[in-house]
Amino acid sequence: MAKYPSRNLSLGMQRKASSSPSPVMKEFRTSSSRACELEVRDLYRELDMNLAQGDKYKRAFDEFDADGSGAIDQQEFACLVRRCFRIPAHLELPEARLKHFWTEADLDGNGEIDFREFCIFYQKYFGDG
Repeated sequence: MAKYPSRNLSLGMQRKASSSPSPVMKEFRTSSSRACELEVRDLYRELDMNLAQGDKYKRAFDEFDADGSGAIDQQEFACLVRRCFRIPAHLELPEARLKHFWTEADLDGNGEIDFREFCIFYQKYFGDG
């Protein structure tokens, strides 16, 4: 069976019946609409991620988005890099290295990392083998 069924099936038929939708899909259903849900599914498809992986990435994104703004700023990103690369608190993270990672993650250069940019960066460095 294909990883992502064709879009002309109704969304309810794309997943096995379950007692509740995935946390990411539930959030997007309540906050936006079906169009937003399709956008998220398209992102997962583009990055070759299934819903379980997408949910995992969304939980990580929400954890690092400490202020709940919907984007990760440079201070939040420094925490992300420290934790994910397991840099001990007593070691200094070189500013040039942090800037390198920031530039790599902030693809559109707008000064914040949105969920799409986070997924690309996180998948590259910390994704499932």
